[in-house]
Amino acid sequence: KGRRGRGWQTLSGTALAFTILLRPEFAPDKASMITLVMALSVAEAVEEALAGAEKAVTTIKWPNDIVLNKKKICGMLTEMTMTPEMDEIQYIVVGAGINVNNAAPEEFQEEIRETATSLKIETGRHISRAGLLEKVLLRFEDNYALFMRTLDMSGLREAYQSHLQGVGSEVR
Repeated sequence: KGRRGRGWQTLSGTALAFTILLRPEFAPDKASMITLVMALSVAEAVEEALAGAEKAVTTIKWPNDIVLNKKKICGMLTEMTMTPEMDEIQYIVVGAGINVNNAAPEEFQEEIRETATSLKIETGRHISRAGLLEKVLLRFEDNYALFMRTLDMSGLREAYQSHLQGVGSEVR
């Protein structure tokens, strides 16, 4: 599932698609930061998985895309369900889809071929999807714990900002 109800498809065995279910006890106005926590976690995990690979510059295109060498490798979607009284979060789901082992641009839907890529296309290396998932989940666990201490991005700000694409430049 993509933003605004858009579909998202991938060839079997090429991508890593997963969803995390959270039942946090914090105010609903803090929920949007979960996307930022996941974005940082994915960016860090991808960097770790690609350690030693040439031309592997991973950035976050705010708020929910991960870019490798200026092309999108990951999109995320965070959704929240409130209690019937609308005063508490019932749960948050944060999902991510990472293009891992697509071998060629032709494997992507035509409308995204120019803007999407995969870890394999960019590095020429096959990446273990299970290994990458493990790295993402470990990074998310650590980053989420830091977030939960303050319920803001203060503990993650430096790492997050170091990955942000386009800092200091004009964007539309």
